[in-house]
Amino acid sequence: MDTNATLLITGSAAAILTVILIAWRWINSPSRKIDRYIEQLRAGEIPERTEWDHEIALGSNGFTIIPLADSSESPFSLEWDSVVEATAFKRDLFSTDRVCIAFRLIDETEVEVHEEMKGWTDFCDALPNHLPGAPPWTDWFMEITTPAFELNPTPLFSRNNPISTP
Repeated sequence: MDTNATLLITGSAAAILTVILIAWRWINSPSRKIDRYIEQLRAGEIPERTEWDHEIALGSNGFTIIPLADSSESPFSLEWDSVVEATAFKRDLFSTDRVCIAFRLIDETEVEVHEEMKGWTDFCDALPNHLPGAPPWTDWFMEITTPAFELNPTPLFSRNNPISTP
């Protein structure tokens, strides 16, 4: 085979591979996945999951984090009145991200919940009912998730300084 034919075959293979990679990245882009997830939630189609390490159980005065995978771990409860601040952010877990909410309490301790806990969606839906001024999670979720692998801290609630919603 002559040099021109080799270059033509190599160039064609590179072009095809490039198109495939671009299409794959577009199909699997984090923003497309997030958009689909939010649309599912708005349509009432909550994706089902069966394996959970923890559950967030809402109560009238607060919530409890219940361990599901480790029977030696004790449940942890807190009251809404003990929350001083709530901040949503994203943890970089190397190959993926995890959306979290950190609560700073009156005694200066912090409690963290995240999207990998059973009950997350109901918990996020209920936040504005329990923390005055907290925005609905559909208002802040996209802000947290993009760009990928960035912390993106977003204040949701402050007992001392009310958060203004955009």
